[in-house]
Amino acid sequence: MQRKYILFALVSLAVFGISFEYGRKARAHHHTFLRNRWLASIATRGIGGAPSRVFAEVLENLEQGFVDRITDERPLTQGALRGMADALGDSRSRYLTPEEARGLIELQDGTAHGFGAVIEPVGKAPMRRLVVVSVLPGSPAEKAGLKPGEVIMKIDDKFALFPPMVRMQLRPRDADGKVTPGPGTPEPEKPEEIRDDDIMNLYESYRTLSEDGRSISLVVKGKAPNTLESFAVQTGPTAVRSVETSQPRPDVTLIRIGGFTRTIGPDLDRALARASGSKGIVLDLRGCIGGPQDRALQVLSRFADGPMGSVERRTDAGMARAKLAVNRTENAWTGKLVVLADKTTAGNAEWLAGALTASGRAKLVGARTYGDGFERSLIPFRDGSAYLLTTGKYFLPDGKAYAGAGLTPGVLANDFSRQVPTAVTVLQEARG
Repeated sequence: MQRKYILFALVSLAVFGISFEYGRKARAHHHTFLRNRWLASIATRGIGGAPSRVFAEVLENLEQGFVDRITDERPLTQGALRGMADALGDSRSRYLTPEEARGLIELQDGTAHGFGAVIEPVGKAPMRRLVVVSVLPGSPAEKAGLKPGEVIMKIDDKFALFPPMVRMQLRPRDADGKVTPGPGTPEPEKPEEIRDDDIMNLYESYRTLSEDGRSISLVVKGKAPNTLESFAVQTGPTAVRSVETSQPRPDVTLIRIGGFTRTIGPDLDRALARASGSKGIVLDLRGCIGGPQDRALQVLSRFADGPMGSVERRTDAGMARAKLAVNRTENAWTGKLVVLADKTTAGNAEWLAGALTASGRAKLVGARTYGDGFERSLIPFRDGSAYLLTTGKYFLPDGKAYAGAGLTPGVLANDFSRQVPTAVTVLQEARG
């Protein structure tokens, strides 16, 4: 079975979030700076510097002293590289193997693999939890009934990241996502009885949830206190729909952005052409998996013009803010605009929502967004592996940061079923 890997949107993920920068001209200088600083540090210390010398000594001793012959050093070096990323204490920064990096880039092209949901590790080690941020439409996860906000407790009978500290009741879900009635089966959760082999770490969780062509058993935290719910997911590829349109009213067009894929620009242009006779547009960013920053700017240029905030990054001279701005395209929509967002809006999709509303271009409707607010860069290496690294912090056009806090809509609509009707009402009442 060929393994396929996907993103965190933010963010992390299977999908592992894809709201990051990747080696484009607009960011080539910053990536060069990061890599050169890394290489300069090694050159200054020299190959005999303390960190590299200790690493070489450890590797040599493992190869010479381990009871079994080590024929492949790659798992050892990859483990060390993962450890360096983990030592940053940032759950969103991590090392990607060549296969994982390739899968992440493939997601940008519009194909997700595995169970098809964006997941995020929440909390501090060792008590992190895997939380579902959003679920891709038509994905195996959606078909199995997985919902945003649910916490994945077990994957293939192994605890995901950390076992619960209390006894819980296990209730299976049926094919329609309904929980079997009854008291449930007690789940033995005594910490002293749990071995290391019973726990699936973060990297193994991503890998398992990102494989195609397998049946995975999942256990999520139930809605009732101290309950678990179990079901199976048959994994496989999912096409990311970059743009979808609908007409909630004859004079209103709803444009849903599923992700900033490679074709987002022309796909959005076609949608705007179809909406040319509308009196207003609702831009739906709920569940959007995001994508590279330059593509978020492409979307923004179809609706706005001028300065749209900044991103703060560390340089040799200290922290510095780089301005983010767009030039409005010829076919841009200049009419009334409402942005629809909620807790599933994260990564660069969340920044897009904030830029449009903080600049005064649109009104924000829905529920409070995820609260990511950080730029992530994919820094590739010559063997095809990469680091997905937090490299900056976003600020909106009004100068405010939203990391951790999220965006609070001017018009709240926490009930999912009422969000589109509320957005349409706000649009109709808006001036312009």
